[in-house]
Amino acid sequence: MGLLNQTENIYYSNEKNSGSYQFISLDDIIANFIVSYVGQDKLIPKARKADVQFHAMRSMQELSFDTFKSIKSQELVVPPSLSLMLPQDYVNYTNISCVDSSGIQKTLQPTSKVSNPQKKGSLISNGNINENADGFTFSNNTLVFTDVKDSSGGAILATSSPVGTKITIPVNVTQGSDYTISFDISNPDPNLTVPLLASGAVDVSLYGKKGHKVVKSILITPGSKTAQLNLNIDDSDYVTTTDVQSNSVVIEVTTIVEAIIDNIILIENRTSKKVISTSWSNYKSHTPKTNNNDYEDDSRWMAEGQRYGIEPQYAQDNGTFFIDNNTLYFSSALNGKTIIIKYISDGIATDADMMVHKLAEEAVYKCIAYAMLSTRSNIPEYIVQRYRKEKFASTRKAKLRLSNIKLEELTQILRGKSKQIKH
Repeated sequence: MGLLNQTENIYYSNEKNSGSYQFISLDDIIANFIVSYVGQDKLIPKARKADVQFHAMRSMQELSFDTFKSIKSQELVVPPSLSLMLPQDYVNYTNISCVDSSGIQKTLQPTSKVSNPQKKGSLISNGNINENADGFTFSNNTLVFTDVKDSSGGAILATSSPVGTKITIPVNVTQGSDYTISFDISNPDPNLTVPLLASGAVDVSLYGKKGHKVVKSILITPGSKTAQLNLNIDDSDYVTTTDVQSNSVVIEVTTIVEAIIDNIILIENRTSKKVISTSWSNYKSHTPKTNNNDYEDDSRWMAEGQRYGIEPQYAQDNGTFFIDNNTLYFSSALNGKTIIIKYISDGIATDADMMVHKLAEEAVYKCIAYAMLSTRSNIPEYIVQRYRKEKFASTRKAKLRLSNIKLEELTQILRGKSKQIKH
């Protein structure tokens, strides 16, 4: 009946076995629960194994967040980009620190006033077109500004615009980035007895550096139009050209156009690469005032009396970080430094994670029992409430057990607190 199924020789021959007796696998807990709680004349007369497995995994997740000691850690080096991907099984961080030359971990403070937006706003200076639209040029007078009395106050009117007619709009784009252009098309004169319908076709070209562009063809019909424009050499619509334009959007008529064009918007996407927003760019290029102390000099005392009124969260020089778009971003002083990320997972990412400490085994059983009873329709409420109380009691007991408080260690600490300890 003993639980040990290997000899001491086998155990000590493999370091992976160290401390393994502390834990029980989630599969064993599921099997034990079915034997103990499910069956005739038992608490749960009948239950599918899949139901027990689901509630066992949910219990594992919930207990991993604040009961189990399930903190993981990774040691990483901050690259020149000053950004790192989050760990694969990351749920939330508990501490992020920097390791100095003495091996001491210095806690990094999060900064809440910086972010890296996923999309930049419209790169066209006046998306809602009016007569002050900056830099718009037209190849002939078949394209003119018009007041259409809509919410934007103006638009571009195309009246029998022939093939080759162009609208050119200056933009500031980056080679290799991905963009989305959108604009609205409406009928050119809705006040006619027989309204003139929007018709024709255009090519939308986005020019990067001189000699490079991406082209998309769009059929002119009433409604909102969008096109993906990827300035990447691997894109099928990317071409080299002898055109002299650069950093501009060109809408060129390829079939005679009758239409009103309004609300031209160009946005940089994050589908192919991360956008370096102005906020993030300024943050990572800033050189903070830091002191590289060796724990022996007096450099910190030179600022005596100069820190009055400073906010405590900023009264440190270890460096800062923030998390945005599932990416870790660091301040420039941390470039090349070793970073320790301590984080929690949900305990079910891999089979190796699905282990329960024996000090918390009973809590898992109670969590599964309460979850199964509370989701059934034929269970008396007093039984549900009884197991609800047992679940919370066993969870509290597991927390106390796993807190690993030792009387001698606590006594040693309290000896320095001006307390008389008798033991």
